[in-house]
Amino acid sequence: MLLRRNPLVRLSSLLPSINHFSRPLSQLRQFDESRPVKPYDSLLGTLNTETELDPAYFTGDPEFFKALKKASMLIKQFGEMPDQKTYNLNSVAKRSKNWLTEKEMSSRLNIGFTVGKYTKLTRMLNILQEMKDRHDSITQFLEQFITPGANNDKYSAISLKPDEHGRMFAIASRKTAKAQVWLIEGDGQIYVNGKHMALYFPLEYLREQIVQPFEVSQTLGKFNVWALVGGGGVAGQAGAVTVAIARALMGHQKILDPKGLSALQAMTKIDRRQVERKKPGQPKARKKNTWVRR
Repeated sequence: MLLRRNPLVRLSSLLPSINHFSRPLSQLRQFDESRPVKPYDSLLGTLNTETELDPAYFTGDPEFFKALKKASMLIKQFGEMPDQKTYNLNSVAKRSKNWLTEKEMSSRLNIGFTVGKYTKLTRMLNILQEMKDRHDSITQFLEQFITPGANNDKYSAISLKPDEHGRMFAIASRKTAKAQVWLIEGDGQIYVNGKHMALYFPLEYLREQIVQPFEVSQTLGKFNVWALVGGGGVAGQAGAVTVAIARALMGHQKILDPKGLSALQAMTKIDRRQVERKKPGQPKARKKNTWVRR
């Protein structure tokens, strides 16, 4: 009866538990023997203060954001040293040769990847790859993302100098077609997939497009070309061969005219345009059916 009629007595009986919740979390694990055991005590005892203090713990994918945070810290720490090149995230290629795939990273590192997440992480890994010689911590961080047994040296689509046989190598693409080209000094013979260019590309404007890098650099009839192409149609394959030849010619800058060199550099850029997809319910990508009122 005294507890019901006198609210002060009732409040004083609750003061020990109120004071308990006013303590820091580190002291909260040390439970008082005098306090009765609550159902949530086992949960409070297993909390990790280090995990709680990490902002990635409160995200939807903590492992991904931990890796992203670690990569950002390494770039900030070692990427802006005096007399060193700074790296821009948007200027780094999306692709890398030997990083783990999305599925491999998801299973190995317990990360839930989307296309955007994977692209963002691999771009930062590419930046760290270029500065891996600056500190051992960068190399140790990159090892968990590299395919086992792979050599993750920087990969280039253009060989910077001829091989032991005097050949220059380059690759390129156009639409869905891809081309590999070997260039060597000769009398102007061009073979594509083992056939002469005139037999493989019967359309004249495609052949004119392929020899355009030689005309621009004033080297027509001075090099032989062996090309391997695949994918796409003849127009895409011809465009891929053209860019690959221009890239291979850049390795012979010593014999090129300065004016021709500047024009040739403009041809080494791949045209990334693709055919727009057909939309459901429409005849083509942009074409619409005739609208009828009734």
